[in-house]
Amino acid sequence: KGFLDDIETDDVGRFEAELLEEFRSRYNDLLGEIRDSGKLPEEQKLNEAIESFIERFQPSSDDADDKKDNKGDAHAKDEDKNDDKGEKSDEAKGEDKS
Repeated sequence: KGFLDDIETDDVGRFEAELLEEFRSRYNDLLGEIRDSGKLPEEQKLNEAIESFIERFQPSSDDADDKKDNKGDAHAKDEDKNDDKGEKSDEAKGEDKS
């Protein structure tokens, strides 16, 4: 059905846990129906409950952005280390790239 298409893989476990908590607190009747009948409830009710949760779910995109930033920082630090090892930049070598 594509409910998780827009959810980052790092967030799937948290999504699942929070969705279950949502069903326990707000949609206990749907869980009871599943438990009692052994079958899924009416598809429209189930889809509406999941879509309602998805609208409020807060992905941890800030963490993903931080990871990207940290990778960039690590690359910059590696370049700094190379400079510290006596490697000179083109400018320091007196080379003109113009």
